[in-house]
Amino acid sequence: MIDFTGKTVLVTGGVGIGRAVVEAFRALPNCSVYAAFKAALSGFTKSLALELGPVGIRVNQIAPESTETPQLPLSQMIAAEHREQVPLWIPLGRFGKAEDMAGAALFLASPLSGWVTGTTLHVDGGALAAAGWYRDPKGTWTHVPVIRGNGFNF
Repeated sequence: MIDFTGKTVLVTGGVGIGRAVVEAFRALPNCSVYAAFKAALSGFTKSLALELGPVGIRVNQIAPESTETPQLPLSQMIAAEHREQVPLWIPLGRFGKAEDMAGAALFLASPLSGWVTGTTLHVDGGALAAAGWYRDPKGTWTHVPVIRGNGFNF
């Protein structure tokens, strides 16, 4: 039972899907309030999943990495001389598309995720797993672009 505006409503199931960003799980320089708010959504999602689970409502969130949208036109924002490097920056070699986020939301809303609640699906092309590592123009993984090799082998 959930009380909305003084009325008791019996809920027999459903799905709630929130949206954070990958920066909720790593730092975002010069945007600490934004990153903290997005990180708080993770706790909110987990707590809401516990509160609503007994009435059959699953609550999850997706956390996308930079995604090409009218609000964030990445293809226009990256200078022409750097565009060929984009495949090196994200493990799957490209920025996200709206369809990637829609597919994740569809999965979380479907019976395929029927036993998934209180979690975050990172729709980020592997960016969070890379955790600051990227490939240099030779394909070597590095986190410091001015050293030779990957920092372990010289």
